[in-house]
Amino acid sequence: MKDEPISSHQREFKSKTHDAVLRHAGEVLPGLWVGDIRSVSFIDDLVRMSAKNEENQKPSATITVISVMSSTNLLKYVADLLEGKQKQMQQSGANESENNNNAASDNSHGLNSIDINHIKVSLHDSLDADLISVLRDTLPLIDEALGIPHDTMQCTMSEQKDNTSSKTYNKSNHNVRVCLVHCAKGASRSVSIVIGYLLSRYPHNFQTYEGALDHVRKVRVHAMPNVRFAMELRKYANDQS
Repeated sequence: MKDEPISSHQREFKSKTHDAVLRHAGEVLPGLWVGDIRSVSFIDDLVRMSAKNEENQKPSATITVISVMSSTNLLKYVADLLEGKQKQMQQSGANESENNNNAASDNSHGLNSIDINHIKVSLHDSLDADLISVLRDTLPLIDEALGIPHDTMQCTMSEQKDNTSSKTYNKSNHNVRVCLVHCAKGASRSVSIVIGYLLSRYPHNFQTYEGALDHVRKVRVHAMPNVRFAMELRKYANDQS
């Protein structure tokens, strides 16, 4: 069955949605996003934007949301939002199955199914918080979320790009894997975790804290780890060399 042509109204809507997503999140590596708390509302869009589906088939997806916050109220807000989002997307998929012969039928996220994993990481955005101990526990979770095997944890950016299909999009089962690391404002805590990931997993490309920060700022202009986190990450970068 051929895809229905996209109207100018639909193109305008998709463009506005795309712009809205990028105000709250940015893709640092294929499948790895960093953002603020509002980016959680766009997880289906993040999956769709990450999917490299050349065969034009609707894949399944697994998205891992890592909430780097200390407020129990904000963590509960995100958990409730994700629960509602999961139900909404399941209902969307069910409706499409029932109306798959109806030309007007539309699956808003364009995927067969989306499984959501929520991981809560407690970290205060303060000058006495221990970022490094949190990194040790969190970086393997990002590897797992992206489906990156242990033997490829350290590679260059070009190698990561070449292996994108095996890491974030498995064509054999059409499974998209996406990881969103977020905090409240998407400026300090989540950015620090992602910078630590770049320094640890891609030391050939990111040999300094400043280099990793510049890379993140290409997609997240407000990225600004606090003074303590910046100091710890500079030392962490030196330890990787």
